Amino acid sequence: MKQHSSILFLAACIGVASAAGCASSPMKAPPSGAGGSSSTGTGGTGGGGTVSGVRLDPDATGWIDRMAPGNTVMVQGAWYAYGDSTGDAKCIAGGHTADQCSKITAPDLTMMGFANTGGSMCTTGTAAKVLDIPGMTGMPDYSNMWGAGIGVDLNASGGDNSVKMPYNATMNGVTGISFKIDTPPLGGFRVEFPIPATEGGSAGSDYWGADSSYPSSPVAAGVNVIHWADVKSPAAATASPIAFDPMAILSIQFHVPSSTSSATPYMFCISELTFLK
Repeated sequence: MKQHSSILFLAACIGVASAAGCASSPMKAPPSGAGGSSSTGTGGTGGGGTVSGVRLDPDATGWIDRMAPGNTVMVQGAWYAYGDSTGDAKCIAGGHTADQCSKITAPDLTMMGFANTGGSMCTTGTAAKVLDIPGMTGMPDYSNMWGAGIGVDLNASGGDNSVKMPYNATMNGVTGISFKIDTPPLGGFRVEFPIPATEGGSAGSDYWGADSSYPSSPVAAGVNVIHWADVKSPAAATASPIAFDPMAILSIQFHVPSSTSSATPYMFCISELTFLK
């Protein structure tokens, strides 16, 4: 099967006031039928025993195709990198200089696609230290300085003008995900699941381990297992939180949020992404 390169669109992400929230922007993806690998298997977890599901590995350009052999969960989309200095560059647009904003050093955003490195999607960079809104002392600019990360869309149309759409995990019998990470960032890390109702909202995306205090996701080196019941709104203590909807997931995002204390270097690889059945 002939494979096609995909072009990485710099992600246009929207920050939020209380914590960094980000809406993904898909890569320019190959047409349906491009290569990808998938398999069914089990993964261990540090407290949940074993899990079974459908493991989906991207092709060489970072694309997962729903027509790939073994892809029984109908996931399709591209891996991508995103940050507050990419796409619409909200950090710079908000009055900060490029050297003050989050930086992505890998993958190379000027290159085609997001290279699959031995089955792993790897990234390095630095999440910026949150500075005050220019001209407003004591008002941290969380809205424009929210960090960086990598993600994968779950229901993209593919082609030269790929469109990201919600993925219905319930209809496809998917009850959660598992993934492997080598070195979780020490300064904070969130596994987020944007849905249309929260994308770009003031509270940010629903994520694993969220509550009103915006803690990190409980990620550990090795295999991590997330069931949908573990994904919550970071505004859960407010009067009208938006509940996570597994029937409308746009993407999975591995986000290193910015901090007011210091810049946060990161270097990690995600592999063995599995959709639990």
